Amino acid sequence: LDDGHTYAYQKNEFLRIQYTCQLSPGSITVTSKLQNAAYKPWWTTAELAIYNAPNAPKSIRVGDQTLTDLRYNPQSHSITVTVPDALKDWSLQVTY
Repeated sequence: LDDGHTYAYQKNEFLRIQYTCQLSPGSITVTSKLQNAAYKPWWTTAELAIYNAPNAPKSIRVGDQTLTDLRYNPQSHSITVTVPDALKDWSLQVTY
């Protein structure tokens, strides 16, 4: 991600984030790792959608923080949650 207007990306002024996902019985963990944070975007949170959830989550945690603002759709088996302070490395764990 860059400003979309200038050639600042040629001077390494961009944002690159690597996302990974790990499944285990009864949980899923999504991890975000900043690889280049030279560009500061306008947003500070990230909305995460998880599909094929077997049922409503028992808990969702980012680090030590329990997130309560989530949406579960039983028809599409999806969970949508907003990750606060997403411009740093984070790990979100959903348990079923």
